[in-house]
Amino acid sequence: MNVFPGLLAGWLVLGVVVDAGLYRVQCRYLAAGAADSTARGEGERRAGLRLAGQVRATGLALLAVVFAWGTGLLAGERAAVPAGLCLVLAVAGDQVLRALVAPGRQRQGRLAAQLRQFAGLLPLGAALWGVAVVSPDVLVPWLWAAGWLVLAGVWRAYQSLSPAGEAPGGALTDTALVERLRDLAAACGRPRCAITVADQPPLAEQVGARVEARGHGGRIVLTQGLVDRLSASAIVAVVAHEFGHACLGHLMRFDGLRAALVAVYMVLVASGLMATTLDASAPVVLWLIYVTITPAAWAVRPVLNGYRRGCEFAADAFAAGHVGRRRLADTLADLFSINPHRAGLHPWYRFFNATHPLDNARLDRLYEHPR
Repeated sequence: MNVFPGLLAGWLVLGVVVDAGLYRVQCRYLAAGAADSTARGEGERRAGLRLAGQVRATGLALLAVVFAWGTGLLAGERAAVPAGLCLVLAVAGDQVLRALVAPGRQRQGRLAAQLRQFAGLLPLGAALWGVAVVSPDVLVPWLWAAGWLVLAGVWRAYQSLSPAGEAPGGALTDTALVERLRDLAAACGRPRCAITVADQPPLAEQVGARVEARGHGGRIVLTQGLVDRLSASAIVAVVAHEFGHACLGHLMRFDGLRAALVAVYMVLVASGLMATTLDASAPVVLWLIYVTITPAAWAVRPVLNGYRRGCEFAADAFAAGHVGRRRLADTLADLFSINPHRAGLHPWYRFFNATHPLDNARLDRLYEHPR
């Protein structure tokens, strides 16, 4: 195998080794420190699912790297193109197959999401392929990265200007609560957020909320379990936290950071492949970048997750300014006591994988200056 494909494959394998080690460390940590067997089992299950996902993504990426090298795709041999196309379809087919085996309503949602993902990649692939055709080879990686950043920026601007639209799920039926949330939105600067209730399992059975931001607004999804479990005042506190994410532009900034890291990865991989394989085909290089980028990103997870943990503190401070620190702290403490997976994380596992700060750290900040 050429030098750079070998290095890329070694990097992917190293990521799996690191994740497997983190999994073992986390399981031992739970076995020694989690008194609640339910929380311990849920924590081990979540860690296992994360590791399984990483192993699966890495396996597909390694298959792509070895196949592209072994069949001569990296050397531009046209005879291998049909075989490469078969592999691409196999990778895509795995995604579609997982969507087909999903139950009922989830199947339609996953298929639609998969189609949107493919449709969104087609213009990007066509644009970057065009750059490869008309530009000098030495500039291709940098032009690809610049083209990616421009297209990502245009897409984010489009999302920012587009209306929030209707989110899946049901609507809140408590008219008094709806009125309180409207007052809260007015106090927060009227973020363009559509609020809905996820009433279909398995999400409906959880007790939580999330925001899917578009610019200054977006969608806030509350689970049916949260609506059934919390009081109206507590729901207002939860929504205030999600408004904080939307109004402070956390997801937009996260998208920008992620886009920049993708651009750096494109330059590194494209430059390496084209330097060690003089006849490397532009479509094959783009395909390898796409297939390998998720498992190869294990080293930057601490950066991305560190940013997200900081966003949680900022959203807490935003919400506390509108509903009060004591109300928000009491609500969060209630939520933390409900969710069974809160058995704690080993420091190293948290450093790589945790998207939220420690529960006690968030509560300590809020209870420090209650009002």
